[in-house]
Amino acid sequence: MADASTKTIPKASDSSRKRFGPIYKLKGDQNQYALPSRLALKPGLEGQPGELDSWPVHGVAAVTSSLSLGQVHRPRSMNRDKAIEPSGAELPASIIPKPRFLSQLESYLEKELKILECPPQGPNPLRLQVHREVFEYLMEDFKTYKPLMSAIKNEYDLIVRWQEEEIERLQPLQTALKTVEEECERRIMSIRGEEKADVSNLKQENKKLCKIIDSFNDEKASLQAQVDKLTEELSTAYRQYRDEADARKLLITEINELRFQQQDSGKGHANDDEDPVLLKMMLNRAREDLKRCQQRLNGVLADYQDVVPRQEFEQLEEKANALAEESEKTTNDFKALMQEHSTLLAVHKELLTQRDKFAHENELLKRSSTPRPEWDRCADFVEGGAEKWQELTDGRTSDEIVDVLVAQLTGKSLEDVQQAEYFEGQGTGDEVPKYLKFEGQVRNRHLGKKEILQLINEVWEARSQQKQENVDSFGNFVYAYLQQRFVEPSLVAEWGYNLHDACARLANRDERIDLFERILGNEVLEDVYHRQKRKQDSLLEALKKTDEGNKGTVSKDELTSALSSVYVAKSQASVAALVQTAEEMAASKESDIIDYQELLTETASSSSPFLDALRSQDKSEQSELVADVMQALEGKSEVTAEQFMGVIRSVDPAKSEADSKMIIAYVFSVTAVDDVASVQVTLDVATISAQLQSGVFERSASRHGRSIE
Repeated sequence: MADASTKTIPKASDSSRKRFGPIYKLKGDQNQYALPSRLALKPGLEGQPGELDSWPVHGVAAVTSSLSLGQVHRPRSMNRDKAIEPSGAELPASIIPKPRFLSQLESYLEKELKILECPPQGPNPLRLQVHREVFEYLMEDFKTYKPLMSAIKNEYDLIVRWQEEEIERLQPLQTALKTVEEECERRIMSIRGEEKADVSNLKQENKKLCKIIDSFNDEKASLQAQVDKLTEELSTAYRQYRDEADARKLLITEINELRFQQQDSGKGHANDDEDPVLLKMMLNRAREDLKRCQQRLNGVLADYQDVVPRQEFEQLEEKANALAEESEKTTNDFKALMQEHSTLLAVHKELLTQRDKFAHENELLKRSSTPRPEWDRCADFVEGGAEKWQELTDGRTSDEIVDVLVAQLTGKSLEDVQQAEYFEGQGTGDEVPKYLKFEGQVRNRHLGKKEILQLINEVWEARSQQKQENVDSFGNFVYAYLQQRFVEPSLVAEWGYNLHDACARLANRDERIDLFERILGNEVLEDVYHRQKRKQDSLLEALKKTDEGNKGTVSKDELTSALSSVYVAKSQASVAALVQTAEEMAASKESDIIDYQELLTETASSSSPFLDALRSQDKSEQSELVADVMQALEGKSEVTAEQFMGVIRSVDPAKSEADSKMIIAYVFSVTAVDDVASVQVTLDVATISAQLQSGVFERSASRHGRSIE
């Protein structure tokens, strides 16, 4: 530490050598150090080495001290300079002499600052160096206080050096943070621009379709008005026609009466000698005929009052048919437009969902770049107070301080709480799974059970929607799904490593995570998950058929019957255990009613004890099946395909020959098995056991003889 408190002799010109005095060495150090020159500082003129001059305090003390004491203490420097004796009056500041050594140090400091062209104020390395030299001269003169001042100077030098190293270390992080922030802002602006353009286009198209619909509605209303007008005109024309027909008939009747009167008058003049009685009888007869004709005419008018001419009827019928066709065409066009409008609304709703998703991601990005919290506020809530909190958090980052706070609140050790913040990439070799191929460090997100289950459910949902043709391996599908969702290679690798790590940590806490991890690691076939899912769906359908009132509940006996019909390979004890779990889940244990919807429903945050028990039984039954096969192969080192076929038949007699050949093809790694005797491959018992752990062999019947129908 000598280099922090002393000064090595610099290689300088003759003018600079005058500033240095005698040379000395420290024990255990080969470097030489120089003291200030006596010609430059002249410390002997100020007093003995090791004395502290109290200027300008001695002037004030001399003025304010009490005269009754009879003594006034004065420093030696003032005795040598013959300072004015203190009196009862206050001395002016101008006559208080400044120590010569202090003046020389100040002039030396000012001179060096001018030579090095240092700025007048503010932090600067050159100014620090000059003040360090002046302080070293001061320490060399005061031998008594040199160790203390050297220790103080060392502490200051250490903290300055540490701060410089911290600044150098944080500068790349600040640059990286600024780069990430700019990239995030750029992506957010691009997403907003694309979303704004799409929404604007959809709004314009929506307005256009609304205008078309309004025009069709107006046209329909216009056509309806025309139909009403034509109907009214038809009614008016028919009324006019009926009036004209009645008037024509009345006119014909009047003409006939006039003609008869004329004939009667002519006959009267011609035959004046006719009998009046006969004429009277003829008149009465004519009146009766007239009355009968009038009645018949009134009956005809009453019967044919609403009748129109056939020609007009046919014309109106043609117009009505044309209007009906037009109206039907308009209705079809309107329905098509309404369907297009519904489609556009669905697209718009999907776009709104995507916008909300991007907004949520934006909020997460903004939240990750928020200012650092005030960690000192936590000191009041930590045992030991501010000193203990300062000791725990000194020199730590924000993430490390969070781990310290969690350890204090939970009572755990810091090693248990703190995990690695980054994963080391496994490289890009062929032995590395595709979703883990990455070079460099990957951030650890510390995913919990809820987050990993949500991600696993999304992966299975996407897998179920994938087309059956050209199905890739499950590991490659997980990589493709992560690549489609996160796009950026760094994010794809980050989520892949976090998925792998979370499954390894939480596999023993949830059967769903354990099954997903084993399928992802090619330890279990993917068909095991789909097989469980199909059986759960079959159980739900069986329970729905049993529930005639569609109440969502079944009895204990109905649940037992449905379980026995779907899971035929389960023993009666396993079925009874599942029913017991369902009864424990029921709201009232005294009731015989069970809510089967609750049994088969689970989310990322909550699991169904019934389904957990079902998965646990499936795992145990698979282990028992493998144990039975190993027991049948006991005493054999290598097994042929034909011998293994015999073991399958002995362990599971209800297994069909086609299924048995499929199992042999998988275990012995051959493409197809037409004849078991033709398979020339032999395997050891350990390899067969490892192959059977994948779940390719499923028991077709229970040990009590129940088999699949």
